[in-house]
Amino acid sequence: HSLSVESRRVSAPSLRNPNKRAAKDFLDGGFKHTSTESSFKLMSYSPRRVLVTGGAGFIGSHVADAYLEAGCDVWVLDNLSSGGRANIPEGAEFIELDIRDDDVLKLFRKVRFDIVNHHAAQIDVRTSVADPTIDASINLQGLLNLTEAAIDVGTRRFIFVSSGGVVYGEPSTIPTSETAPKAPLSPYGVSKFTGELYLN
Repeated sequence: HSLSVESRRVSAPSLRNPNKRAAKDFLDGGFKHTSTESSFKLMSYSPRRVLVTGGAGFIGSHVADAYLEAGCDVWVLDNLSSGGRANIPEGAEFIELDIRDDDVLKLFRKVRFDIVNHHAAQIDVRTSVADPTIDASINLQGLLNLTEAAIDVGTRRFIFVSSGGVVYGEPSTIPTSETAPKAPLSPYGVSKFTGELYLN
């Protein structure tokens, strides 16, 4: 069973609109790009078992909510190191767990997710500089733990949320195209870009 992988880059300011429209960009094919202004049109969506990691955070909770609105069964996995229970949308099943934990595989084997939308990460540049080991542990070991579990149970799609800025370093052109050269300047940028390379 093949695992389809997507890598999406996002910056937090793009999701400040309370109508959550931008969050719908992270649904698996359920929304179609209809203009250069990133508006999305809902297409047909059959019920699916979806795991949103980091779903207690700002962006992840909006994405989980959008999946629920689309009729999916949603699980939120978060260790609450930076997210909050109050952010978890009503109707989602919450699992308090670190993405590096061995119990991740047990969860996948129990639920057998169709889609994983991976937001959980160490996202602080200063933390990554002060402690690159913990940054790599969460952003790389955690990612690999999830992907191995997804492959084990035959998950159909894995959506990895990278970064909308740090993988490019200091680009010469603003706004920056996704095809611009990658030149991360911090351990955080390196770990996010390395995650993309692993998945590719």
